[in-house]
Amino acid sequence: MENGYLVTADISGNTQFTKIHNMRKGPVFGKQIAEKWECHAEQIITELFETIISAFESKLTLNKLEGDAAFFFVNDDGSEYLSDRIVVCMQEAMNAFSKKASEMLFIQSCPCDPCQQSKNLRLKIFAHKGEYQIKKIRHFE
Repeated sequence: MENGYLVTADISGNTQFTKIHNMRKGPVFGKQIAEKWECHAEQIITELFETIISAFESKLTLNKLEGDAAFFFVNDDGSEYLSDRIVVCMQEAMNAFSKKASEMLFIQSCPCDPCQQSKNLRLKIFAHKGEYQIKKIRHFE
C-alpha cells in the first residue's frame, strides 16, 4: 500500500460535447462537414488535455487518461506542505485550462459547432488523500 494523493482532472461537458460532434453516424450531415466537426472537436479536447497534463506533470505522475478525465498520483514522501503544493498545482491547472480555452485562435474564428460550443467545457479537479495501491494487470496499471 502507498500513502499519498490521488488527483482527478475532469473536463466537464466532454462526453456530451463528443457525442454531439460525432457526426459520422448521422445521415443528415455531409461527410466533409462531419470530418471538419470531428477534427475540430478532437483538436480542442487534445489541446486542453495537453494543457492539464503540463500543469501537473512536474509534481504528480500521470497514471492514465480515461474518457474525459486524467488521473494523477503522488506518494507522500513526508515533505512539508505537500498538500499546499498540490492545491497550488490544481489552481495552476485551472488557470492554464481557462487560458488555453480562450487562446485557441481557430475556436474564436471558426463558425463550426464544436468551436462555438467549446465555451461550455469546464475543468473540475478533486483530490483524495490516503492509502492506495497501484496494481498491474497485463499491460494496464
